[in-house]
Amino acid sequence: MKILFFVTLFPMLTFAQKEFDPKRYTQFWVIDNDSSRPKLRIEENNSISNQSPFPISNISPLVLYIPDSNRLVFKNRNKFILCYLINFSSDTLSIDRCDATIYPSETQIFVNAKWKTFQIGMGSSCGNSYFSSKIFPKSFYTLEITRPSEGNIQTKFRAKIKVGNKEYFSNPTIILLSKEEIEKAGNTINPF
Repeated sequence: MKILFFVTLFPMLTFAQKEFDPKRYTQFWVIDNDSSRPKLRIEENNSISNQSPFPISNISPLVLYIPDSNRLVFKNRNKFILCYLINFSSDTLSIDRCDATIYPSETQIFVNAKWKTFQIGMGSSCGNSYFSSKIFPKSFYTLEITRPSEGNIQTKFRAKIKVGNKEYFSNPTIILLSKEEIEKAGNTINPF
């Protein structure tokens, strides 16, 4: 019986990471702003009004925007950074997703005069979790980015997503991180 148990566990143990650090993973949750609507993915789209609080974009058709110096959103004791994924173009764009999150996603911090990977999207072990959703022209998704643990050192922070073969970055903002967390930036993170 002991041999059977070892033979069953051995493959799982050989592929395991040496250390799992949950602080190295993030999620960009797509939020439906209107709780009265039926929960359909198409309803995650919000129209940009003429009096939109978003900056006018002549640079890129797709923008990640963190407003109000990374305002905190609290839900069930979890902390998030409010962000918007805005489609300023006249085209419907396809966004890769993993369940209720944008995937692939990444956060970066500015260390030693370079932007370095700080966290990566968690992903899923279930292949059924991955799909594409549409963001309509002149529309946006509201995102809540899982906030890193706070420290006492001001650090420049930005979000990154990949759509097709293009990378999109948010405007930089300032967050507080610990020295230990900052030192991890740029190190390899194994997919979850």
